[in-house]
Amino acid sequence: MRETTPQQQSGRGSVDRELIDPAGATPAHARFWWVVSVGLLVGLVLLNLYVALSAAAPRTPYDEIGVLQASRLLSGEGTVTKTLSLGYYPGAGLFLAPIWWFTQDGATVYAAAIHVNILVGLLTVVPLTFLGRRLGLTTPQAVAAASVVMLLPARTAVSDYVLAEQSLALFAAWAMVAAYRLWDRPTVPNVGWFVLATLLAYFTHARALVLVLVAGIWLLLLVRRRWQTALVGLVLLGVGQRLVAWLAGLVVSEVTVDGFGQGTSLLGKLTSLGGIFARVTLVQTWAQLCATLGLVVIGGLVLTRHTWSDLRLRRAVGPDGFVWGLGVAAALLSFVAWSSTTSHVYPDGPRFDSWTYTRYIDPFVTGVVLVGLAAVIRRLDRRTAAVGLGLSLVVVAGTVAWAIRIVPTWGSNYGPANNAGIYPLLRFRDLEPFRLPLFPTFTNDNQIWAWGSLLVVVSLVVILLLASRPRVLFVVLAVGAVALSWYGNPYQTRDAPYRIEQALEKIDTVDGGDTPVSMLIDCPVSSQRNVATNWVGFWFADRDVDLVDATDELTGDEPAVVACNGWTNPTDAPRIAGSDNYGYSLYVLDPTVAERLRERGVELTSQP
Repeated sequence: MRETTPQQQSGRGSVDRELIDPAGATPAHARFWWVVSVGLLVGLVLLNLYVALSAAAPRTPYDEIGVLQASRLLSGEGTVTKTLSLGYYPGAGLFLAPIWWFTQDGATVYAAAIHVNILVGLLTVVPLTFLGRRLGLTTPQAVAAASVVMLLPARTAVSDYVLAEQSLALFAAWAMVAAYRLWDRPTVPNVGWFVLATLLAYFTHARALVLVLVAGIWLLLLVRRRWQTALVGLVLLGVGQRLVAWLAGLVVSEVTVDGFGQGTSLLGKLTSLGGIFARVTLVQTWAQLCATLGLVVIGGLVLTRHTWSDLRLRRAVGPDGFVWGLGVAAALLSFVAWSSTTSHVYPDGPRFDSWTYTRYIDPFVTGVVLVGLAAVIRRLDRRTAAVGLGLSLVVVAGTVAWAIRIVPTWGSNYGPANNAGIYPLLRFRDLEPFRLPLFPTFTNDNQIWAWGSLLVVVSLVVILLLASRPRVLFVVLAVGAVALSWYGNPYQTRDAPYRIEQALEKIDTVDGGDTPVSMLIDCPVSSQRNVATNWVGFWFADRDVDLVDATDELTGDEPAVVACNGWTNPTDAPRIAGSDNYGYSLYVLDPTVAERLRERGVELTSQP
């Protein structure tokens, strides 16, 4: 018979039935957990700061600059230089907007944004701690477990970027906490908090539509518990979703040339679903097992058992089912989104990150991983650990023997934190093409799969063997998380337009101030048009940057124009030598300014 607590008997809450030992009840245990929790919090801060040491400029001109320009608009600036991208929902910009009140310098804004995002990521410990308390942990145990979740590579790696991932994870975690509170007390204020957290996540990234859908389904199921509250929640969620989509689209239209296009992109992937769904499912599941030291399968099993018990005994789906459903739905979204054959190639070659994508799933499975850690802390049932090991062996076998037969490990891994969960394994990736299929060993060109599989198997064997010693096991997992994140911190190149910047500063010296910049975006010569446009608009935010659609729209009064190398301009304006970034250079249209530059010894050159 399932053990119950007073909360469960009254129909309130849901306590992990795998958590059979309230470790931490004695003073000695309590001291141990307080020491561990404080140590992990300090380690979490230091590790995130260490990862961010190289973050001097955006790593990508799309995701990061999209978030930064949206924050600039939200700060109150009337006009923002538009980007050439698919657009990004602006919720993360709510935290970053105040930066623009104090500075417009691109480098300074970025440095501040990195640290604000680190703080947002650290704040996710708070809702995860509340969630841990709901799972029956003491306060220090909950803090320790939440810290380990945030110490895993997928969570620390994003500190090297200004992305929406930190804000998305924060709001998703609050939505999970709100679900447990709503289940305890199904009142209108509580359903309001639940809907608010869900919609803030959606305002942060269109990908959180999966959270909105799962929340809607769960509210429908909540009708059996309190139909009035559920109905209010469904109305608020439906109206709020439309309002958020409209508002986000409005913001995106102000910071992109072509408006929001990511929804169309995802729809295209869904409607062009290829025959590789099973391969993608196996490989990305394998990646999640690597990314979480197997804890995702432990948490998933515990939640699955609870959800089934709730259905069988109460004919209801509690908050455990919501957390479980969110993780499953996010995984399915990722599997389907990357099951189109066209998703795995760029014009110049194959991709690797698309096969091992963890970014779509990571922010939504923090609760699942936390449940796994809670089970560990309170002495995990060995049967659950054994089943988790067995299921993982099936995934590993299917991945290694079949799914990866067509996966090019040498393919592009450029995307920002797309597969951050397996960053520690990328050192085992061979960057030179080789003949596929090649069964992986620990020494051949395909060895990344062997080492990753070993990590999964060893992690779950350790969990099984140490299940009866929860404190020892927890420390081992915590050390493992820190080691993986430290080892997996990659060297990131930052390709800011430094040469164009230096050229502009030369013009400043003869033109008396911050020279306005015109960016010509009709150059067909360069394949880097979007890259150059996005960089110029953000990096020179402290200047007046004007996007010019065509050469004949130039008035001739512009002191400087950024245009592609080889640009044929009507006045034969020279460009400053050495000002090339992304196939674009700085051209001097004003003859007077050009002459002053020559007098100062600045080299100007004609075409190209």
